[in-house]
Amino acid sequence: GSMGSVQEWLKRLDMFRSWAQNVADWGKEPAGVEDDDGRAMVEFKRKHTNFRAQWSFPDDFPSAAVMSAFQTPEVDRSLEAFSWASVDVQRVVAKLNEANLSEEKVMERLEPALRRYQDTLRQPRITEYLQPASGDVAVV
Repeated sequence: GSMGSVQEWLKRLDMFRSWAQNVADWGKEPAGVEDDDGRAMVEFKRKHTNFRAQWSFPDDFPSAAVMSAFQTPEVDRSLEAFSWASVDVQRVVAKLNEANLSEEKVMERLEPALRRYQDTLRQPRITEYLQPASGDVAVV
């Protein structure tokens, strides 16, 4: 895409942020709909008008750097076969520490997810799906 299209997207995202943060028209019938909004935008604004209070935007939104990353992504062109590995907890914690999240907060969220992940790795026995009717005999 041309630089003009990037500028247009940045302008639209800026307008979106303004709409989302404009508390003056919250609760009013038009839901912040503008005359030049397309049908999809009108529908979006009407459906999401009450959710705006829960949204937050970084100070640099919309970010030209983010738009640039979408336009020219860094692509791994490796032909090496992809393979899954277990979660490197220390690396996750370190990365999120860079985003100012404490290890305690990270682990508070990560531990339940890791437990659920570990549960999916275990092969369940068929008897786990059966409920005994009486005694030691399971009824299918």
